[in-house]
Amino acid sequence: MGKYDQAIELNQQALVLEQEIGDRTGEGVTTGNLGQIAQKQGQYQKALGLYEQALAIHREVGDKISEAATLKFLGDVLSAQNQPQLAIAFYKQSVNLTETIRQSLRSVPADIQQSYTETVAERYRRLADLLLKQNRPAEAQQVLDLLKLQEVHDYLGNRPIQPETAKTLPLKPQEEKITEKYSTIEDKAIALGKELANLRQISPKLRTSTHNQRIAELVKLEQQNTAEFNQFIKSPPVENLV
Repeated sequence: MGKYDQAIELNQQALVLEQEIGDRTGEGVTTGNLGQIAQKQGQYQKALGLYEQALAIHREVGDKISEAATLKFLGDVLSAQNQPQLAIAFYKQSVNLTETIRQSLRSVPADIQQSYTETVAERYRRLADLLLKQNRPAEAQQVLDLLKLQEVHDYLGNRPIQPETAKTLPLKPQEEKITEKYSTIEDKAIALGKELANLRQISPKLRTSTHNQRIAELVKLEQQNTAEFNQFIKSPPVENLV
């Protein structure tokens, strides 16, 4: 509805409650929601930082569905910032993870599989469109073939049309290096997030001055890690890779 201030306030209230009760899955989703609000307002740097925080939580708790969605949102922001090569790297991660999820849905009813395909189809088409714009038609065709194959499978129900093996999009050497560099930042974010979540679950009445001091330190370290992620995107090594 465009009521962004109200949306931010409600999500921040939810975030505080999720942190208090230790709902890390909910915390990741809510952080991603705040990222989407920032993105809609054109605050791309803020959105990137929030998505990076959300992604670390998704990976920590194993929430692959939210992780795949957040990777797609990262790709959207990078594409909007005219960084197509970086956007492609994140879109590919999103699609590859989505393919893994879809394989795990083979045992559920066909209508649920089809519903999920319709939900995630946009990330395939955005990646294919961006690859075409970068004059990479063969890779774009691979992406569309994955989507087309799944749509046929959904139409036929659970009748097998090919061996049930997960397919993934190959990463170019530059994209692999970008993913490796990014994973290093994410690993640090996950470790910080775990420690902070454990401390926040201690009742404020029972926290010692040492607890409070460490919480403040961890919050500051998380902010620094988010800044490191934003710098990573614009760093000379990454610019050279793309």
